[in-house]
Amino acid sequence: VDSRAMLHWAALSNGTVDAQLVVSQNTAGWAAVGFPSTGFNMIGSKALVSDGMVYDLNGKSAALVVRATDMGSFATTSATVVSGDQVLRFSTSLVGQSSVHSFLEP
Repeated sequence: VDSRAMLHWAALSNGTVDAQLVVSQNTAGWAAVGFPSTGFNMIGSKALVSDGMVYDLNGKSAALVVRATDMGSFATTSATVVSGDQVLRFSTSLVGQSSVHSFLEP
């Protein structure tokens, strides 16, 4: 898969991060960004997916990834496609977050 990802972000003094993830892909697929709730474990966390929705990551199978009823640490979100690039924009609080992960799935 020929893909590229670029993350632009700005840390604000209140512990909030404004960010934009741009994923260029030559094949169909999706992009997502999530922040682990404990350590490096994404299970039990939330992720913003390129359909613009926030999902609960309740396990490692697709059946356990369900649309979230709340935004979690995401304050604002949007997802668009611009010239074939998937663009995820979000604001989130990193207070208490131990790490940041982004992932791509072709």
